[in-house]
Amino acid sequence: MRIYYEERFASTVPEEVRPYCKMSSDGSRFVLPSAEQVLESRIVVTTLSMSAHLVRLGLRGKFSHIFLDEAGQALECEAITPLALAAPTTCVILAGDHKQMCPAVYCPRAREKKFHVSLLERLFVHYRKLDLHLLSSNTIMLHRNYRTCDAILDFLSGAFYQHKQCLVASRTHKPSVTSEDHKTLSFYCTEGDEEVDGYSYFNVAEIEEVTHTVVKFQAIVPQQQDICVVSYYSSQVCPRLSSLAQINYSSRC
Repeated sequence: MRIYYEERFASTVPEEVRPYCKMSSDGSRFVLPSAEQVLESRIVVTTLSMSAHLVRLGLRGKFSHIFLDEAGQALECEAITPLALAAPTTCVILAGDHKQMCPAVYCPRAREKKFHVSLLERLFVHYRKLDLHLLSSNTIMLHRNYRTCDAILDFLSGAFYQHKQCLVASRTHKPSVTSEDHKTLSFYCTEGDEEVDGYSYFNVAEIEEVTHTVVKFQAIVPQQQDICVVSYYSSQVCPRLSSLAQINYSSRC
């Protein structure tokens, strides 16, 4: 069963997923399932916030396993919501990477209280302080990477995990463009300010720097290949801002 927010447009959900959702009689909108309907399903998929519906249904202890995906990027209060369904016999799995992006917390007072630290990272540090054996027995570290090349993995291993080559490329994957002027991994610095656009941010200086870099790449990238530019902020990929750079931004790869 896949549980969606009632006000979500059905057209935004792939057709192959809709048969696993509870819909209105005319199929135009999502409806929340009853406790009986939930218990008829072997696997229930929902967001962290929507799991509050399962709590309200009184389903604590009804699930053998609770699996939290991307727990390293979730706010702790969000991660705790589905854990309210756990009983002493429930197996709880938090999947994620505490060395990658942390939860987005912009309030200075909230950051002072460490709300930008995920539950995954908090537990990792807690286990490590108590006993390294406790840490190893409660965590599984995955080292094989299927998405990038050795040159980038070597940097990530040393910079974030403090261990050279702890990440291993599991397939042959070479950068499409590598030269003296265009390394596999390069860093560029800008001094622009982040400006607010509604509920998102954008940085004009960053856009201009990316534009300059893409223009250089266009001279050596084969014509049949594309250049993908990914931004963290949605406003930085909107047509108005990307027109400043005269390139097509994509918020997803």
